[in-house]
Amino acid sequence: MGLKSCKRKGNGVRCELTLRNEGKDTGFSIHRRYSYSFDEFGGKYTAKKVSIAGGDNQATLISKVPVEATMVFENISKKATIFTRFDIAVGNDKVKFRDIAIR
Repeated sequence: MGLKSCKRKGNGVRCELTLRNEGKDTGFSIHRRYSYSFDEFGGKYTAKKVSIAGGDNQATLISKVPVEATMVFENISKKATIFTRFDIAVGNDKVKFRDIAIR
């Protein structure tokens, strides 16, 4: 999983990711309610929308085929310029990124 960018759009931020399955074809989902971002002022935001391959939060990942995903966070402070931490809930695990610029 790779985080490409997070871009401000209105009062929200849209983050773009690339998913790539290196194993056998498998089902995959991102749990919106347990995926968070934190800004440099301590603000915590829950993902409002998740889309994988243009659909909802679930998809079948075909082996070695990259898939685009997006996550949208709303009501982000206009002062925020970075997500100091970005947690993506996948199954029982979390993928964590740090210090992601908000463009």
